[in-house]
Amino acid sequence: MRKARSHFRLGVLGLVGLLLSSCASHGRDLSVVDEQTYKNPSACWLESGNELRAFLVLAKDGRELVPYLVSAKCVVMAKYNNLGESTYDLISALRVSDDYHVLQARLGHIVADNVRTDLPAPEKNDLVYFVRGSLVHQAGKRYYNIGQIKELKYTRVSFGKLLSMSLHERTEFSRKFM
Repeated sequence: MRKARSHFRLGVLGLVGLLLSSCASHGRDLSVVDEQTYKNPSACWLESGNELRAFLVLAKDGRELVPYLVSAKCVVMAKYNNLGESTYDLISALRVSDDYHVLQARLGHIVADNVRTDLPAPEKNDLVYFVRGSLVHQAGKRYYNIGQIKELKYTRVSFGKLLSMSLHERTEFSRKFM
């Protein structure tokens, strides 16, 4: 009888462990990387098949919207006081253009190309979206185009809220979209 209870307990513990591990692997933790890795599209911006998955922050420049991308896969913590500081400092790590007008068509607003250095940075009240699509490198250029948008969702979070998140909060937030 004791042996049967022992096997039963081991079976229950194994089942609980299996359930916990499957729940934990449903989402993914953010990778903490150095700045150089963060700027590498294949390391921190693209999933398999070169599919872009990132947060899109839209700053305002008069009537135009200026697109900025924030990685949904990686964060940089070294040399920064907090995650918000690193996010803000690296907001132009991957410059994007809307040469194909896919953002403009989807958003219904004129989208400025984020390839000039005189464009306004995002402000705390600016909107944050999750974007899934393709990223096209411009040959001989230091920027990319969003080639196609498969998914564009408003996250219900402002840029200020994104900046204020801890690593744990940002990880949970990213899991909702990845």
